[in-house]
Amino acid sequence: MISIGMDVGRERDPAALAVLHSAGPRPGSHRPCWDALDVGNLPLGTSYTALAQRAVSLAREFADAGWPVVLTLDATGIGAAVHELAVAAAPELHIVAVTIVAGSTVRHTGPDTYSVGKHRLTEVVQVALQQRGLSLPDTPGVQELRGQLGRFIAKPRPGGYQRHEAAGAGHDDLVLALALALWTGDALHDQHAGVTP
Repeated sequence: MISIGMDVGRERDPAALAVLHSAGPRPGSHRPCWDALDVGNLPLGTSYTALAQRAVSLAREFADAGWPVVLTLDATGIGAAVHELAVAAAPELHIVAVTIVAGSTVRHTGPDTYSVGKHRLTEVVQVALQQRGLSLPDTPGVQELRGQLGRFIAKPRPGGYQRHEAAGAGHDDLVLALALALWTGDALHDQHAGVTP
């Protein structure tokens, strides 16, 4: 299975893509190991139409090669428009929309649409890394991802909540693209395995 995640950005934060391939069972877990085939940013200022076209084109390449593919798009804010453009361009693809919210909740809000807490998304990355369920090649995009993971923090908030984000003026776009691909890929694996997360 191929799971693709896109964090939508444009003006201040570049959009990011993560492409994962399920590669056998994860040690000590019912979930699969994932090999990162590609992780990287799109140029800052890429139009929303071009973002949707890039995501769809990438997903189609794998689907045309016979792979089961899921494309997960950050549908927060303007990301909803990118999701609509992608679905209109490729209704045959399995495209999931995730609106990122505060906290750790997960709500199914419609067909292939979810509201997922940022804590829940980043937790999926942390668990995959701890369980050795994620293989990251030594590429420039992965090097930047590793830097973002190292700067990713949980800031305490009033009421006992935590806000998960990049420290200082850093970016977290690659972390979120990876988290979106992992979250959907793991959720679909759970669904097919009959496991309730």
